[in-house]
Amino acid sequence: MGNYDFVDQKKFEHMIFEISQPVMREDGLVTGKDFGSMVAYDRTVLKHSRTVVIPAQDFDNLEFLALEVKEDFRQYVESGHVVTVVLSDPAGANNPITFLNDVFNLTLDGVAVTAGAPCVKEETMGFGFAFQKGPADAPFQDNVWAVTRASLPEKAYKIYAEGDNVAVFMITYGSGLIIGIGNDYATAGSNIEWRTILRLAVDTGRFLDKIRLGNSVVYHQGSTFGKIQPNGNWTGHGREVLPEKGLGCMAWRKTLNCDPSGPRDLKGDKNCTDIIPAEESGFCECEGYVQTAAATCAHRLISCKTECSKVARRYRDLYGSNYKPPSLHDMQQAIEGAYKEHHAKMMKNADEAIGNTARMVKAMKQAHDDYKARLAGFNDPPTWKQIHDAGVVAEKEGKNIQGMASMANPFLDNSVWTFPQHAPNPPPPPFQAYQNVNPIFQDWLKEHAYEIQNTPAP
Repeated sequence: MGNYDFVDQKKFEHMIFEISQPVMREDGLVTGKDFGSMVAYDRTVLKHSRTVVIPAQDFDNLEFLALEVKEDFRQYVESGHVVTVVLSDPAGANNPITFLNDVFNLTLDGVAVTAGAPCVKEETMGFGFAFQKGPADAPFQDNVWAVTRASLPEKAYKIYAEGDNVAVFMITYGSGLIIGIGNDYATAGSNIEWRTILRLAVDTGRFLDKIRLGNSVVYHQGSTFGKIQPNGNWTGHGREVLPEKGLGCMAWRKTLNCDPSGPRDLKGDKNCTDIIPAEESGFCECEGYVQTAAATCAHRLISCKTECSKVARRYRDLYGSNYKPPSLHDMQQAIEGAYKEHHAKMMKNADEAIGNTARMVKAMKQAHDDYKARLAGFNDPPTWKQIHDAGVVAEKEGKNIQGMASMANPFLDNSVWTFPQHAPNPPPPPFQAYQNVNPIFQDWLKEHAYEIQNTPAP
């Protein structure tokens, strides 16, 4: 233990006694086994303890006893450990405050709690959750020391306070924590409230990894569902502002090749309320383009609405002791809501199916009517009669063309209307004297006689 270079031996013994007593239905703790403490600087205590309690430094500042104290304590806390410092009278040497300010570059101001005033519990969110089971207030006993609220870092936790005097505080530093306690244990037989607070401070260091896990924010979940992903799940201060019910859901994004990171199958995307079958790979997209529930082709059934509601929430609220199972009424409401939602969706799909069927029947009737109309056109008059009449007309028109061609050029060698061989070439008018009568032409003249008579000469 050393030679009590910087602590009051009686206060130290009182503190060790308090922590050794049962509290919260738990056995007491043993120094050197469950936590570390020191009355003279001992580096081996830091090497072998998950948490260290520094008793009130009434006689000297611990950092003055060894040159390596500052760097050793910084590294100890930064690496994920907890140091609990018991405060002392700020009107005296104020060694505990000086120790904290020098080692951890803080600017704390010591102060005394108003005589007779209790310290009320304030913060139990974030890392302050470790003191959730603590008493509602800590009564005044002999002397209770504190730091001013304004001197604490912005992200510090004010656990127990009397007005602007904070008697129990927590400061995050690297991956670890610094806890200050205002009861210096000058009086033997401390009350149960301060004993509980000291035990919770020590347990915070003993189980910091679990507290850190519980305070982690679930920003992404893979196919393991519930396993916290390494890196990036928590901030040093633990004061994230989170939505009460997690993130909203956008859609299920289906992928190919049984790989959630594989090529996208855009046509296979589904709504947030759809149940994703086990043989389908993909991921859930939540608001803000956050992705969760990435799954291969071998997974449990997934509801993206449920999975997104787990994102941006603390791990302890989803899986820890703080989780509150739904009541029978809640489950009935959920089932009834799901039924109504499914029924409304089913009726909507039925209405769309009926409309599509009606349009298809109408189109088929129109096609049938068009087919019957065309068949009727073929049968009145009969098809063979229509073909015969068309042939007669074609034959007549062919003869007309043949006859009129000779009028266009009467000197065609193969025309029956070619001028006789004895006629001069070209024959003098009238040409008709040398040309056979063309019945086609004569018919045309009769048919168009009125037009010819009324056509002015050129």
